[in-house]
Amino acid sequence: MWGSMLAGIVYGPMKTPLPYNTGAIGYHIASGKAISLHNPSERGWCKNALERGITVTLGPTGEPYLDVCPPPTEFFGLLLTGRYSLIEIYYLSTRYIS
Repeated sequence: MWGSMLAGIVYGPMKTPLPYNTGAIGYHIASGKAISLHNPSERGWCKNALERGITVTLGPTGEPYLDVCPPPTEFFGLLLTGRYSLIEIYYLSTRYIS
């Protein structure tokens, strides 16, 4: 399993705990990496990143059609303003709400 872009830092295979700083936010685009956060056998990136100390992450539960993922430049651009909560940032930067 491969890691992801984490606020501009690219990590390789997620075989050992990564050094997440307090408040770290993950953004992952790959098929089904956020299927379950509670299943002990789940191997998805989101669950494992949370278990390894990341504060919050987002990822698709199915096929990650890029059109439905918030553009990283918009998502992180809004985040860096410090004016919005994470849910507001997701809402403002995503193209579709269901």
